Amino acid sequence: MKLTETIRTECLKPRMTLRNKADALAAVAAAAKQCRVLDGVSEEEILRRLRERESLCSTGLGDGVAIPHCRLPGIEEFVVGMITVDKGIDFDAADGKKVRIIAFIIGPESDTSDHPRILSGLSLRLSTPAQREQLIAETTPEGMFNAMKFVPPRDVNTKEHTEKRLVQIVVQEENLFYRILEAIESLEGTAATVLESRNTSEYLTKLPVFASFLTDSKSRFCRVVIATVPKSLTNEILRRIEVVSGGIAGRSDILVIVQDVFLAVGALSI
Repeated sequence: MKLTETIRTECLKPRMTLRNKADALAAVAAAAKQCRVLDGVSEEEILRRLRERESLCSTGLGDGVAIPHCRLPGIEEFVVGMITVDKGIDFDAADGKKVRIIAFIIGPESDTSDHPRILSGLSLRLSTPAQREQLIAETTPEGMFNAMKFVPPRDVNTKEHTEKRLVQIVVQEENLFYRILEAIESLEGTAATVLESRNTSEYLTKLPVFASFLTDSKSRFCRVVIATVPKSLTNEILRRIEVVSGGIAGRSDILVIVQDVFLAVGALSI
C-alpha cells in the first residue's frame, strides 16, 4: 500500500492556531471526521481512541513533529491527514521541542501490517528539515499534499562502489580471533566490525532430543568478523588469515566466507 493512496486531501489543514496538546488531538479528530471513510464513527470515538493511544506514550517524535494514531473497529480503509500549526505547541515530545507538524493515522483495528508501514513512511517523509519547512510554509491542502510526495535522494552510482568483496570470518578460538583481527585491521581500504555469536550446541541442548548427546551446555567463545576489502586485496587478507591460523583447512574452529558485493558505501572507524 502506497502512503500517498491513504492521504486524504480533505484531512489536510494548514496553518491552524492551537493552544495545547488537548486542542491538537481534538483538531485531529475533527479533521479525520471530514473523510467519508469514517462516516460510521463519531468524532468523540475518534478522539477517545487517540487519547487512549497517547496515554501509553507521547507520539511526539521530536524535531517539531508528532504522529498521533489509533485503530478503529468497523472501518476498512486508512485515513491519513495532517495539521500544521502557526506557533508550536507542547506535545510531550522526546526532545522537548514544540510541535508544528501533526500528521495522523486512523486505521482499521483488524490491520496489523499496513499500520506500522504507513507510520514508518510518514516518519521518513518528515525526517528532513527541508521537507518539514516546505510543509509548514504551505497554505492550502493541495500544496500540503504535493509536499508530502516523497522526493528520493539522488540515485547512487553503484558502478562506483562495486570494487569490494565481503569477507566473513567465524572464529571459535579466542586467541586466534584477536590475531586475525590484528592482521586484517592494518590492511588498507578495509572496513570491519565484530558480531558476538553463539554456537549451535547452545541452542540444541535446549531440545530434549539432543539433551543426552550434547551434555556440555557451557557457553563457548564465538565471534564473527565482517569486513569489506578491495577486490585486489582478497588474496592478501586470505594469506594473512592463513598465516595466523596455520592453515584454515586443517582447523575446526574457523570458517571463512568470501562474497562479491553489489554495493559497498561508507566506512567504519576502529
